[in-house]
Amino acid sequence: MSCRVSLNHYQNFPKTHLLPPEFYYDNIAHYYPSADAIICVNRLIASELRQRLDHAGIHVIYTGLDFAGIELYKQQPVEITQPFLLNCSRLHPQKGLPVLFKAFARIAGQVPHDLAIIGDGPQRQELIELANALGISQRLHLLGKLNEPYAYLSVADLFVFPSLNEGFSNAVLEALYCGAGVIASRYTGHEEILKDYGNLVAINDVEALAAKMLHFLTDTPALARLKNQQKRDAGGFDVKNTCAQYQSLLASLYQ
Repeated sequence: MSCRVSLNHYQNFPKTHLLPPEFYYDNIAHYYPSADAIICVNRLIASELRQRLDHAGIHVIYTGLDFAGIELYKQQPVEITQPFLLNCSRLHPQKGLPVLFKAFARIAGQVPHDLAIIGDGPQRQELIELANALGISQRLHLLGKLNEPYAYLSVADLFVFPSLNEGFSNAVLEALYCGAGVIASRYTGHEEILKDYGNLVAINDVEALAAKMLHFLTDTPALARLKNQQKRDAGGFDVKNTCAQYQSLLASLYQ
């Protein structure tokens, strides 16, 4: 079994994963007890699952990145010619995008950067209307869903991620590896990927997020240090390590 869903999401966002919470709860209760092993993508989800299920075979294997494949996709062209900030996520209330829009509106007159969003979802029209109300629509690029966003991640000055809650964010991990300096909220579980280099803010704190964005966009040495530190942190998430852990677990189950 593989468990990728943070069950606590349902406290505030009952359809974050498109299906009602009963689907997950019922299937966990029905199928998981008989599984030889249950693999969770981070310690947060493993901890949540242990609270619901008495099972000795719960393991954590982090999602890995195909570094070689990413390097190839990084060479693709991007549509934006001016400097920009980037967010990659589903357009859903969980992701805190109104906070990002409001924070960007506060600093837009002080930086040459635009704001680009990769992703789609039910909040799209609401975000368009918010951008119009904030006067940032001419600086906003809604790029839709891109399966391979690595070229954008490689040239963005900042990746801003004000999410309210996450299980394991592949988007953050990809941004770290591609060299976009990551500013994020202190969402539950962030510490498994993100270290605090002065780049984290409280959830829903528009003023603090705006201040962090402005700081790193106007302090070139600080931004360079952030990118170098985060790129180094991402190095441990090679898909080769992930495959090796799966192979070891399977060998232990079926020897």
